[in-house]
Amino acid sequence: TLLVAPQNLLCINPHVYRKLPYDVKRDFAPVAMLIEYNYVMVARPSLAQKTVPELIAYARANPGKLSHGTTGEGSSGHVAQLLLEQMAGVKINHIPYKGNAPMIADLMGGSLDIAMLGYAPIQGQIQAGKLRLIAAAAEKRMADLPDLPTVAEAGYAGFTSGTWFSFVTRAGTPASIITRLNTETNKAMRSNEFVKIGRAHV
Repeated sequence: TLLVAPQNLLCINPHVYRKLPYDVKRDFAPVAMLIEYNYVMVARPSLAQKTVPELIAYARANPGKLSHGTTGEGSSGHVAQLLLEQMAGVKINHIPYKGNAPMIADLMGGSLDIAMLGYAPIQGQIQAGKLRLIAAAAEKRMADLPDLPTVAEAGYAGFTSGTWFSFVTRAGTPASIITRLNTETNKAMRSNEFVKIGRAHV
């Protein structure tokens, strides 16, 4: 039995929820990392603030008025917002959504200010001017967006945000099986087909 396990399931949920129907260390055995990527900070096109310093200055002068969309309490986007609030000493209004689609729709419609998302799924909206890039939530500038500054460059050294997905299996699975699964998974991920699909979706 294999499970595609996102970052939230393994790393965030145990620190957010008092009770879970699983224990990460007790119930799962790691198999392989599938994919990981950093987020970009995007804004509605009409937002007056165009850089991270401008956003922080506005948030500092207007506590709670800048709105940040996420896919829910305890999501990786929400953790990113809380980290930025802590590092910058500001208060941002958290708007939780039931998925990326309604959040992106509100960004394009102008009723939501900013969000942190993977770049590939919103590339078309950005190129069409329906969304605007603010910064990369990565340690260094992203290869696909070399002209996009990072949040860290705005004075928040160490700020990163993103997500990853991994394969896990049942705890107690024989090591020989896990080793074989790891080998075959990594072999598949090096294939041209997998690389092409990965670039299109993250």
